Amino acid sequence: MSSEDTKRPTLKLLSYCKENEWAGYDPYDALNSKVFAALPFLKSRIPRIALTQALKRSPINIRRPLLVPKTQNAKAIALFLSALLKLSKTELADQEDVIRPMIDRLVALRSRDVPYWCWGYSFPWQTRDMGIVPRGTPNLVCTMFAASALLDVYEQRQDSQCLEIAVSAAEYILNELYWDDGNNVGSSYPLPSLRTQTHNSNFLAATLFCRVHRHTGE
Repeated sequence: MSSEDTKRPTLKLLSYCKENEWAGYDPYDALNSKVFAALPFLKSRIPRIALTQALKRSPINIRRPLLVPKTQNAKAIALFLSALLKLSKTELADQEDVIRPMIDRLVALRSRDVPYWCWGYSFPWQTRDMGIVPRGTPNLVCTMFAASALLDVYEQRQDSQCLEIAVSAAEYILNELYWDDGNNVGSSYPLPSLRTQTHNSNFLAATLFCRVHRHTGE
């Protein structure tokens, strides 16, 4: 494949993302529907799960008639930022004009409920065995991806503010989510109150701790 074959779809995809202001749908965003929000039976767990799964598995995207808005998802913005930083080192595209705004967007999307830098999803969601997780509630996965992208910025551009934010995110995971009951340890997900052992999220936490330690010794 030639560089031109790579460049064309890359620029087309970037153009599409810019036109949509880096917003889109998520497989689990059914509870963002203004139609569903008006239905009284969605106050219980089973209907929420059923509607979320129905929309996720539907072969036709019916989010528009259900008034599900496109949103900017912190995890997605973080992945965009990391990708744009990689692209900036290639000849595929000059993305300097969007990298700084992407950092600012990630900063603006932070959760405000705790005194650390952390992030949550842009939609409420119902888990299988507990209550609903409100929109924007910080969690380990979103926080790790956001902090990782900001570490990418620091490693490429030595932006000290990005490092400070990533350190705060690691402190959030350590101080708010890490638990040890004497026999087992883990990092709670999706809420601090849940002492779960979700291996992929635990590995994400360990990855962030290693990267922060590399730069700070903490």
